[in-house]
Amino acid sequence: MKRSILLLPLIAGCLHAEIGIVPHPGVDCSSGQTTVWTGALQSAFDLMLGSKSSKTLDRVEPPNPLVTRMAGFSWKENAVLPKDGWFAVTGDASEKLADEANQKWQALAGEGPKPFKYNGVAGGRAAYVGMKRDFLFRKAFSPSGESRLSWGPEKKPVRFFGARGEAAEDYAGSVRVLAFRPSERCMALQLLAKVGDDSLVLYQPAEAQPMIEAMRWVKTWRDGWDRHEGDELGWDDKTLHQADDLRVPEISLKAHADFRDDFKGAIWFKDSKIPSEVSQAVTDMKLEVDGLGVKFESTAEMEVDPFASGGPTAVPRKFWFDRPFFAFLWRDGAEWPYAAVWFGSSEGLVK
Repeated sequence: MKRSILLLPLIAGCLHAEIGIVPHPGVDCSSGQTTVWTGALQSAFDLMLGSKSSKTLDRVEPPNPLVTRMAGFSWKENAVLPKDGWFAVTGDASEKLADEANQKWQALAGEGPKPFKYNGVAGGRAAYVGMKRDFLFRKAFSPSGESRLSWGPEKKPVRFFGARGEAAEDYAGSVRVLAFRPSERCMALQLLAKVGDDSLVLYQPAEAQPMIEAMRWVKTWRDGWDRHEGDELGWDDKTLHQADDLRVPEISLKAHADFRDDFKGAIWFKDSKIPSEVSQAVTDMKLEVDGLGVKFESTAEMEVDPFASGGPTAVPRKFWFDRPFFAFLWRDGAEWPYAAVWFGSSEGLVK
């Protein structure tokens, strides 16, 4: 269920390129494509067809594997999505409901474009979800200046931020080493926010793997970090130390996808005498990361309508994120992240 959409780089002169956005993290990440997921569409789905719906889903005819997969997604929404950084509005579909969602969005994100639109189909129910979280890193990292990181097999030069040498020791309280397996070129780091329980988690696997599997590995390492007793200044030191070399690509991307066609089928709710259809299922996401911190926002809207017409010394360690890697936005104690990106290509990295 991967949709090809346009990545819109925020750096002047960059060419548009295709990336993939997915409605569910249980996808095999291709090594050659950047893939995006956020919890916004799942939250909207839950309000329309899932655990928070005012109606109980009975069946879909013909069976729809995406509906089955999303209905089976188990999470604690309030613990996963950014604290005080999201909202959901649901009810009878109307201009009034869309206006209410846009007002909530502007209260959260500030004055600007209104992302939510009523699709004009009367008699249905709609859900609008918005997320926004900006945070500074606990300690700002040094920008790359004129230097570039050679990224991926194609060795594309990208801008980066980081720390190295003796300066790396200053980040012992800002960067957690969740995993470091140099022989496999596998590593995971957690960059802590200055305020709050958010963080940017970077995981570079030995080879491409399903996004949801990567999330489970990261959760295991995060849960065990406090109990891990690494050798200070050694290869298994659990914080950044002197002689380490950290280089993280700057990120700037926008994504949009329409999943209406992926929800095809007649939807039957219990005690309903007529079927419904998904007439709207769209999501947007924006992510920027540099040496100062993270800027993230995502929206999703979904509508279900009856009789709707369906449309289409020290041991030096090298932490260079210079080939395909995952990036997660994750709250402390949360079972799942609230956003995830697989950088299978250099698209989305700042050139």
